[in-house]
Amino acid sequence: MNDIEFEELVMPEARMLPVILLLDVSGSMSYDAKMDELNNSVREMIESFQKEQIVQAEIWVSVITFGNEAKVHTQLTPARDIHYTDLVAGGMTYMGRALDTAYDMIEDRARIPKNAYRPVVVLVSDGAPNDDHWEDKLRKFTTTGRSSKCDRWSMAIGADADLAMMKRFLDHPEKEVCFVEDAADIHKFFRFISSCTIQRGRSSNPNQVADDVIAQDILNYDFDMMG
Repeated sequence: MNDIEFEELVMPEARMLPVILLLDVSGSMSYDAKMDELNNSVREMIESFQKEQIVQAEIWVSVITFGNEAKVHTQLTPARDIHYTDLVAGGMTYMGRALDTAYDMIEDRARIPKNAYRPVVVLVSDGAPNDDHWEDKLRKFTTTGRSSKCDRWSMAIGADADLAMMKRFLDHPEKEVCFVEDAADIHKFFRFISSCTIQRGRSSNPNQVADDVIAQDILNYDFDMMG
């Protein structure tokens, strides 16, 4: 086989499909096994991505936490290279700062190149934002820049979660906040998001979210059907 024939067989480089997790690690997450379930669910999600070999899309993951501060727990990294370490709960709920951190990451072309597929951004919380000006930060995230075009999902854990705020984060007429009362159901939400993301990566156009996924009323979704 000559060099020209070999070059014709080279597959195009996979484009980045970012998944950014915004996770509440405030003190209240230490109760009722919420943090244990969240850690197990994130680890399972990353492992599911590591098993995938998608030709046109490579799933990258970043974990941004918010408690007394916003912290990039896991830099945006190919899922196959991540060795996840458990999150620890404590402190307040400075969610606005996490939104700013995620916004800066998404806008940074050095971290998320121009040809990357539309990011998936997942917000998980059991409370309400404590930081000043969080509403301005939320508005910026959902209405300006590349973050406004992300595929956004949110999960509220327990009765103290701010459902109205998390619905504003979605900013989509056909999406609802996923509400779980029992921490044992957290993993089912993450399996749903993992499945949707893998489905996107395998599709002919990973920038397009399938109509049946967009229209899914996740609030009333039968979690038992998630497997």
